[in-house]
Amino acid sequence: MWQTISPYLAALLPTVGILVIAYVVFKTIFEADRRERRAVAQWEAAHPRAEAVPGAERLGEPGSGETSTPRARENTRDGLEEDNGEDRT
Repeated sequence: MWQTISPYLAALLPTVGILVIAYVVFKTIFEADRRERRAVAQWEAAHPRAEAVPGAERLGEPGSGETSTPRARENTRDGLEEDNGEDRT
């Protein structure tokens, strides 16, 4: 009986093994993404945007014409194209 079944098992076993590995990898990725989103939401709830950037409550309002942060506008006035977050002292 095993001589009859063994070729089929040998053919299916690698596929099942890859399926199990893929399941574990994808499950881990999705759980990590879920945890990261939860952590970001908690952080954002603890650090409101209006406190982080003065005048942020006005940004993006219809008719305001403002789409950038005050620091980005400041850098544009200084002739810099973008703010990469580095200190320039």
